Amino acid sequence: MKKILPLLILVGFWGCADETEFSWRYREFANEGCSDCPLVSVSIPEATDSSGLALAINRSLEEEVIATLDYNDGVDANNIQEAIVSFGLAFQELKTQFPDEQMGWEAEIVGELSYEDDRLISLKINTYTFTGGAHGFTFLRFLNFDKVAGIERNALDFFIDPEGLTKLAEIEFRKLYDLPTTSGINDTGFMFEGDVFYLPKNIGFSDQGIILIYNTYEVASYADGVIYIPLSWKQINAFLKPEFRRNPKP
Repeated sequence: MKKILPLLILVGFWGCADETEFSWRYREFANEGCSDCPLVSVSIPEATDSSGLALAINRSLEEEVIATLDYNDGVDANNIQEAIVSFGLAFQELKTQFPDEQMGWEAEIVGELSYEDDRLISLKINTYTFTGGAHGFTFLRFLNFDKVAGIERNALDFFIDPEGLTKLAEIEFRKLYDLPTTSGINDTGFMFEGDVFYLPKNIGFSDQGIILIYNTYEVASYADGVIYIPLSWKQINAFLKPEFRRNPKP
């Protein structure tokens, strides 16, 4: 069964050398003490500061987990533990309706700090769920926060020239998949709507630059899995708003 990538273990919970960086720890949740319940494992970072932004970050992470696990219409989950209960109840209801169903459900959610500087924070949530059928489903999601404004933002809010970024991303996409500039973007089996390249919904930051992620079925078949397009700081700096630009590492 396909699993998500192992959690990147960071010594000392990203010990802060810069006073502008947040302090972090992990929150762990699991569905324990039940022999006939779905396997659920959740590990997400938590900002330990008392600022409004830290509270917003923690709530956004919690809401992502709840949205993934809250399968039962009869449970209005307000926290992660209640969402785990909802996930288990939905599985039990399915077993009641289809007693011959032998496959158990499973959910694994791993969050990690992808990038932090004095202006922004980028968090990555890596999710694997199996709720029956031929295979499970892997999904990656980025949450990006403007530290100065104190709010969550769409990744493109950090850019002054999204159109330029789109053109650059298409060039890199074509290089990765050996697509000539003269061919349609879907000529080798991709499924971009209207046969026109566009940026994915999930864009996150890393020490190397940004990562564009097309999740399974977004622009390709299940067999193609998650599609990654990395772009370096050197490549994207001209398209970023000046306050978010970084000096590329040699």
